[in-house]
Amino acid sequence: MPETQVQAPGLFCWCDLSTPDVSAAKKFYSGLFGWTLDDVPAGPEGSYTMARHQGSDVCGMAQMPAELQASGVP
Repeated sequence: MPETQVQAPGLFCWCDLSTPDVSAAKKFYSGLFGWTLDDVPAGPEGSYTMARHQGSDVCGMAQMPAELQASGVP
């Protein structure tokens, strides 16, 4: 993954994934991109997973809240 030092307007710079299946997402993305994953406690809601590539944080992911899943949020 290239590392960008200067952020041009409109350039993608962070990804945060809210998913109904964190375990499957971790397996998929760590296999696809070679990310290492670190679960960080996030209070009663569970944990927040930091994804890292070559020592840099590249993405975060967490369990989608049940109320969002029930309302049909993709």
